[in-house]
Amino acid sequence: MQQRITHIGIAILLLMACREPYEPELSSFDHNILVVEGYIDIGESPTQFRISRTNPIYGEVASDPQTQAQVSIEGEREGIWTLHNQGEGIYTLEGPLPQNQPYRLTINFENSSYASAFVEPILTPEIGRINFEKSNGGMKIYASTQGNEEARYFLWGYEETWIYRTPFVSYFEYDLELGDFVNRDQLLYQCWDNETSTRVIMESSEKYENNSINNKELLEIPVNSEKLGQRYSILVRQRAIDKDAFAFWENIRRNSDDIGDIFSPLPSFVRGNISNLNQAEEPVIGYVSAGISTEKRIFIDRSDAHPWNAIIPEYRACLVDTISMEDYERHFRVSINVPLYEWCGDFSAVCTAFLATTRNCTDCRMRGGTIDRPSFWEDLSF
Repeated sequence: MQQRITHIGIAILLLMACREPYEPELSSFDHNILVVEGYIDIGESPTQFRISRTNPIYGEVASDPQTQAQVSIEGEREGIWTLHNQGEGIYTLEGPLPQNQPYRLTINFENSSYASAFVEPILTPEIGRINFEKSNGGMKIYASTQGNEEARYFLWGYEETWIYRTPFVSYFEYDLELGDFVNRDQLLYQCWDNETSTRVIMESSEKYENNSINNKELLEIPVNSEKLGQRYSILVRQRAIDKDAFAFWENIRRNSDDIGDIFSPLPSFVRGNISNLNQAEEPVIGYVSAGISTEKRIFIDRSDAHPWNAIIPEYRACLVDTISMEDYERHFRVSINVPLYEWCGDFSAVCTAFLATTRNCTDCRMRGGTIDRPSFWEDLSF
């Protein structure tokens, strides 16, 4: 299960057990520990691992991506598959792997080598349903599934995607060479944005009747969130893991959820199934599991959140100004304002001004979104 381990989450894992509150010296934090995040997917979904090293807890950057590693998947009986270096510490492998053998991950650097234990692939049951309901705090989203004798321990992750729009649409742009307005080739008022889960979401089916997990809460979207302003989609990914992996992720979850301030009790280091082949005592953070993951996507429309109104704070200050002809050059050439459309007061045939606003109120990309429509996106049908 690929879960991003947060800065605080990583930091607390680096501390040895201590139940007495104290304020440690910076030098007492061990860092530069290898962190391995990922899952060997033997199905159609791509395998992806993120390889990094921890930085000091008080550093500005949480982790240091490892970009010079040689990463491979090794079958216990046959086959070695090399992962492709995508940069930023990300290594991927496309295509399915044979299902009839255990696998392990190997990581080679210039002066050191690491490997996980061989793990037996687990076939993940299908996601039964993804459902949602409004609550006092927002919109809660749940997953349900049916466990079995081979698959009783589960991890979930998700990818959120939503569409948002600027308060104003700019149909024109100011051409610097012509010194005049021209129609835009592409409108920039509508964008898609996305987020990926970072929490550890897990459950065991063995404590439920018939191994049935019903309505496991995945997340809650706050009231008035922009995610529910137009249309929202969530892709839920479910993975079955073994009992040892479940214990590892339970420790990660508990440490991440329970950490308080620096005077709180400090948890012990959480070991996974990855080790340095030459120095077994070296700590490594991560647990490699293997199997076939399952996915399901749903859409939620703004009508489902009615009567909530989406709030985008950055757009609250958006205003429209009237720019007269003699001020065109001063305002539009240096991009102080963005033209919306011509203003012809009192229905006059002669238009002597342009309505305008600031760029961030017309260009949705300035908030980090993209105007490129996702391949899976389905528009709301009326």
